[in-house]
Amino acid sequence: MIGVIAIWSSCTRATIVGNDLLSDEIKIVGVADTFKLRARTVTEDSVITLSAVSGPQIFLHVFGNLDDPHFGKTTSEVVTQMFLSNFGSEFLDYEIDSVIMTLAYNTTRNYGSLDQPISVEIFRNDSALDVTQNYYSNDVFPRFPDPIGEKIDFIPNFEDSVKIERPGDTSLVKAHMRIPMSDEFIEDLKSQTPATFEIDDSFASWFKGVQIVMSEGENTMLGIRLNDSQSGMTIYYSDSDSSFYSSYDFTFTGRLLVHVQVAKFEHDYVGSAAEDFIDDWDLSDSLTFVQSFSGLNTEFEIVGLEDVENVLINQAILEFYVAELADDDLELYPETNQIQTRIENSEGRLINSRDVNLAIGAGDLSFFGGELTEDDDGNKVYRMNITASVQDILQGRAANSIFLSTFLKQNESSRVILYGPGHSDFPAKLRIVFTETD
Repeated sequence: MIGVIAIWSSCTRATIVGNDLLSDEIKIVGVADTFKLRARTVTEDSVITLSAVSGPQIFLHVFGNLDDPHFGKTTSEVVTQMFLSNFGSEFLDYEIDSVIMTLAYNTTRNYGSLDQPISVEIFRNDSALDVTQNYYSNDVFPRFPDPIGEKIDFIPNFEDSVKIERPGDTSLVKAHMRIPMSDEFIEDLKSQTPATFEIDDSFASWFKGVQIVMSEGENTMLGIRLNDSQSGMTIYYSDSDSSFYSSYDFTFTGRLLVHVQVAKFEHDYVGSAAEDFIDDWDLSDSLTFVQSFSGLNTEFEIVGLEDVENVLINQAILEFYVAELADDDLELYPETNQIQTRIENSEGRLINSRDVNLAIGAGDLSFFGGELTEDDDGNKVYRMNITASVQDILQGRAANSIFLSTFLKQNESSRVILYGPGHSDFPAKLRIVFTETD
């Protein structure tokens, strides 16, 4: 039985889990915050990027490279299908002046250094992408060795509009990246018959999609919006005497509701501060690490929880404080805005905890929490409602092992270092509101 630390006169808040179980057997309501937590930093082999059952798992794409002294090296590459905007091949009857890939920026997902030169290359897929299969972040995607487009040694401009000049027409559009396709790709395009562009299957047989890679740039992650109307590939063409100009688009979104837009993530922790903490319960008692993509998670256990009997769990609140380290550049690598809890399924993969799914189902993530906030003294802290997870552990429906990850970690580049349960000033804590039943 849990020792009673404080008595509450009532529990009337509608958000308290378990209050529908009250009966005449209830004796007392109390609060316990003396449970010991154990934590360690753990790796994750891969995360799902497309589910054949539930569809896309990545909605906000990020690509680039990071070399973070605390979390090591990270690489993200985007892999996507492309589609015909409409059926037809008029452009084959004219001179193709240029082919440009455009990528709309998503500045809310930029991370790391944004004022250093980078280079971006576009590679062509060498195998078909299939929307009916699952994809994971460690999948291998064959590609042709030479890029079909590149933009070399530039600093992204997220602020200024882009001027598009064509004969008789000049327009300003919102800031985006423009990548010219190679002469070799244009020749291949021109060599196709009209049948290639008459149905989606014919087009997909010739052009299986692309991979978007940051080939130069060691500490930059860029957010892009593939599903933005501005993103795609445009063929500009004209007649021989320049009296006629037009264009035709390939898009990243087809006529189907679901299409393949996935990513490949790689992490290398050798030489990083996190390396020694991985799988070490003792070191992680003071510091632990959480990272996006398929990066590091924090696993924790609630010591002695399985031995608790004759109680109903009304509420369980977990808190972890952000570690403030003198050598951690939080301007370059700001803390993640939100963390979430996950559990291991029967296949050994991490999935959303029931607490997170309940909040998502209710349409209000505040029921779970996990946002980066500050306590009364200005210290940064994450607080999470893990009531359902604690109930599941007590009732034998789940193992006594919960994982902290960045929220929807496939969709962003971010990280945070947390104080562990044994930190002298800011230990991780679990606070449980319970009701005794016997």
